[in-house]
Amino acid sequence: MQVKDLLKNFNGTNHIKIFDKSNFKTYRYNSVENAINDYGYFTVKSWTIEGTVLVITIQTQWNMIQQ
Repeated sequence: MQVKDLLKNFNGTNHIKIFDKSNFKTYRYNSVENAINDYGYFTVKSWTIEGTVLVITIQTQWNMIQQ
């Protein structure tokens, strides 16, 4: 599922955090539209609700291990 698919029917308080596993950064949004514009086409790895905050985990890059 993509982020846009998860958020298109989201009726929460619009407090959204998107955590990127690639760089360990968290991005905060108060607007569903802004979150969809920035990360809508990324695949959702997991999601959870922490208090009143929807936390979505994505991975923007794949790190390749070279031997």
